[in-house]
Parts: sequence; structure tokens; C-alpha cells
Amino acid sequence: MRSFARPLLVALPLALSAGCTGKSTDLTHSFDSDTAGICGRVRGSHGGVLRYQSGGDDLHAPTEAPSTSTKTTGVAGPVAGATGMIAVYGGQVMSSVDTGCNWSDTGNLPATGDWALVAAGDRVYAFDRASSAGAWSDDVGGSWTPFDTLQPFVDPPTIDVSTGRIRGVEAAGVATSDDSGATWAIAGSLPFTAVAGSVNPANLDQVAIAGEGGVQTSHTGGTTWDDVSSTLYGIESGPVAGVRVGLSPADPNVIYAITDGSDGTRTFQHSGDGGLSWDRMGDSTQVVIGDDARVYPSPDDPAVMLSSSFVSDSSKMNLYVLTFGSGIHNVSVAGYTTMQQIAMMGDVWLASVSAAP
Repeated sequence: MRSFARPLLVALPLALSAGCTGKSTDLTHSFDSDTAGICGRVRGSHGGVLRYQSGGDDLHAPTEAPSTSTKTTGVAGPVAGATGMIAVYGGQVMSSVDTGCNWSDTGNLPATGDWALVAAGDRVYAFDRASSAGAWSDDVGGSWTPFDTLQPFVDPPTIDVSTGRIRGVEAAGVATSDDSGATWAIAGSLPFTAVAGSVNPANLDQVAIAGEGGVQTSHTGGTTWDDVSSTLYGIESGPVAGVRVGLSPADPNVIYAITDGSDGTRTFQHSGDGGLSWDRMGDSTQVVIGDDARVYPSPDDPAVMLSSSFVSDSSKMNLYVLTFGSGIHNVSVAGYTTMQQIAMMGDVWLASVSAAP
């Protein structure tokens, strides 16, 4: 097995942009490095780029290891145009104008941190997962205006581009800002401690949270909650070991969830009626939900979501592309551990990940 240094940046496009082509393999097989070096991928301390193209099944893996002292923690897009992407490692910001094929350094965040990024039109926001620090930029990361949230968000918050409203789930409740992060308000408390929280970018009043209490949803921005766990697989015998949840921007009735049952079975689940009923999309007994596991619904197709898990006994990360009604496709990536964040832009999926030590 090829050894990698710790962190790097991974791009997973479902339709490759012009000029980014490379070797082919099947989705269900492991792959090695792309030695052709077609893309001018991010290298050195910036990390690397992996690309996947459906149909052609083109995969690009890094040909150089990233730095062991920095970590690509966040990625977002589109920003400042239809093909613009932005990512961050440590406090260094880098940008791409060709959907993640080539990258250049553009600026620095006010401090180093475990930064997640959220794109909102021409503006991009950064949120530290470990503190209340935040910042925004209107020049693709060249300069930043810092601000503070109330608490760290359990998942990156959502921004309504038309109004500038920011909303996300914190431990204290659903937090909202209407002035670019300068001030925040909490809309009620949470019914249980949330380990995951999703706000629908198409409707910021629709919120879903997950934790040992199962899954609950709100259509009032967090002031009232409905328990939608009664038909969720994996919780029949009591609290589950882990739950993750994601709302589909393409359909307000579609919710995705992942549960870790007490028997060690991981179940991928889909609801097409707002959580009133759930469909089991697939199970796995090989992996469990780690701290960085998340649910990433496609912004354009309500039938598609992405997730990942680290298989500890083989030092591989499994990327799961799930299509409701069509099963699960798996990309097994040797030397990687977890995805930190996914940015989806049309056919292009761009992910920041960590590699195995």
C-alpha cells in the first residue's frame, strides 16, 4: 500500500471539466496514484486532488504527499463565478477558477484553526469547528473580516444568498445572524444534544438535528420540533451509537440519515415525506460513524447523497455515492481516513480529506 502523509484535498467530480482527464477504473475498486499528472493539482503543504468522473470512471489521486504539519480542513463553491472554488489549510486560503483542477494561494485567514468554509454568491464565510471564531471575505479569500459566533456549530451553517441570513445549529440551539455574523440570536433550545445539524439552503426555516435522541425536524427555524424517529431503522431497541442527518436542497421532503445500531450495523436511510417514513438504502457492518462522518445530499438531485467512513483495519476510506432506488456505489481509497467537508457544484464534488499517518 502506498503511504501518504496526513492531510490533503480531494475532488470528486461527476462530470470532469475540460482539460482534466486521466486514468480510468471502476467505482467499486481501489485505485493507485494518477501518475499521468494531467491536472495541475494542489501539492506540497496544500495537499492533493482526487477526481472522479462518472461514465468514464476517471480517477485522479495525488502524486505527491502533502505536508504533515498542515491540514486541508474546508472547501466551498461556487464562489465568484460558476467555476470558482476555495479551500483552506491551516490559515492559508487557496482558490481555483476551473472547478478544482488548478489552485493558487490567495490570502490568509485571521488565525489558524479547524476551518470550515461556506460559499454565498461572491462572499465566502469561514467557521472554526473548535471555537466561536468566524470570518467573511468578498475577494475570494484575499482579505477577511473577523467576527464571533456564540458557540461552535455542530455542522457548517447555511447562508441565504438573497438575504444574507446565516443559520446553523449550535449546542445552545439554532443560531441566526442577519448582519454578516456581527450579532446572533438563538431560536429556542434543542430537544437533545445534537451531534449533527442540517439547515436547508432552500428554506432556512427547515432544520434537522441528530443525536442519541434520534432525528428531529423543525419548520420554524428551531422554535418548535417534531420527532421523526419512530420508523427510523436501527433505533428500535433504544439509543443508537451514532446518527447523522442531511436535508436535500433539491426537495424539501427528502431527508437522509445514517445510523449506527447497537449491533454494529451502519444503515443508510432515505425519507421522501419529511421523516414520516424511512427507506433503508443499504447496510454495512465493516465501518462505524466517526467524528467526521457526515451526510452530503446533492444540491441538484434529491435522489443522490454522498458519505464516507474510515475502515480502521485496512487503513482505507470508503466514499459512498448513494442513489435512492439504485443502491450504493463505493470508492475504496487506500491511505485516507476521513472527509472534512464536501462542496457540490453541479456535477462537481470537491472534498477536503485527511490521509492516514
